[in-house]
Amino acid sequence: MMWWCSRLRQERDAAQAQWQAAQEALHLAQAVFASVQAVLVANPKGVIERVNDAFTALTGYSSAEVLGKTPWLLRSGHHDEAFYAAMRQSVSATGSWEGEIWDRHKAAPSFPNG
Repeated sequence: MMWWCSRLRQERDAAQAQWQAAQEALHLAQAVFASVQAVLVANPKGVIERVNDAFTALTGYSSAEVLGKTPWLLRSGHHDEAFYAAMRQSVSATGSWEGEIWDRHKAAPSFPNG
């Protein structure tokens, strides 16, 4: 019976450590999302699921206008297909892409973003 209680304590402690790590990751994600940098979150199919306030201020598009669409909405014509292929490869390999891109603003000419 003693080993059973010890095992339960170990499982409880492991679950608490996992919960703590998940909470820390959530707080970090919230801080990044609230940053002054434009953030766009897309699912594996490339459909936009979230954007932050900096994204809407920078692009002129409200979240309602972009949710459910793909980032192609912002394509400016300044980059060739090789640029976008490298971007997709980075997202596929690492889960993210970071860099400068010329995007299209809703009500103005394209602009550098990054």
